[in-house]
Amino acid sequence: MLLTWIGGIIAGIILAWAAVLSGLMISGAMEKPHSPQATVVVLGCKVKGETPSLHLSRRIEAAAEYLKAHPDAHCVASGGKGNGERISEAEAIARGLTAAGISPERIALEDASVNTLENLTFSKALIEQQGWDPELVLITDDFHQYRAGHIAKGLGLTVSPVNAKHTWHTFPANYARELLAITKELLFPAKSTS
Repeated sequence: MLLTWIGGIIAGIILAWAAVLSGLMISGAMEKPHSPQATVVVLGCKVKGETPSLHLSRRIEAAAEYLKAHPDAHCVASGGKGNGERISEAEAIARGLTAAGISPERIALEDASVNTLENLTFSKALIEQQGWDPELVLITDDFHQYRAGHIAKGLGLTVSPVNAKHTWHTFPANYARELLAITKELLFPAKSTS
């Protein structure tokens, strides 16, 4: 009986924590006003050889649509090269954007990062070097927006989200992974190496 009672309390705490984090994810994905010249940062995701994963393809589509609607905005394609990737995630993003009709002159590659903190840290430095608008539009999956925005704010960046379209069949696994990643970030905030 005592074990059942303790198990119920633990389950209740876990469910309450998941509900709080879900609320944070929803608030992080809600679009906020931003400058039409704000710099777009497309956060990288898996590339299979030279082919963007479904999630990265959706991010590229969202970025292309946004950049066509905001012709004065520049873009940082952000993401290094991981295992099984013949090109960097940044290169895959840039290729996808240029194939969609975005001028290569509007795109800078940040191809050294291996995680969200590095995506944003290295992109910030590149934006400063280029003299582009320091206000950012982050393009990533909606469930990733809160954590990415939280990290960006920790770096002193002003950000607004633009969400890639959902991939419903992968959402449960990605949602669960993101709950754990947010918990880790809130308990042990990542520190910039620069």
